[in-house]
Amino acid sequence: MKVEVYATQQCPKCKDVARYLDNKEIEYMYMIVGRDVLPQQLSEVVGRPVRSVPIILLNGQEIDFEGLKGSVECREHRESTEMLAEGLTALSV
Repeated sequence: MKVEVYATQQCPKCKDVARYLDNKEIEYMYMIVGRDVLPQQLSEVVGRPVRSVPIILLNGQEIDFEGLKGSVECREHRESTEMLAEGLTALSV
């Protein structure tokens, strides 16, 4: 899972995204618009003019915060299901 967050220094919603990813121990790239990336460059990356932040890219595709949470929860569910299946397989051997 490759996550990129484009933010501004004062954006509270951007900080919420970063805090969420930190709590979930998900690696991500956090770029400050105007410092790490120019607004024009970001517009080229997302394919449209950027008027607000945060901009979140998940595996190169733009997604909103709720969509990101859903993707993370699906990943966590899949991983826990795989661990359970491995445990059951080990027990039956």
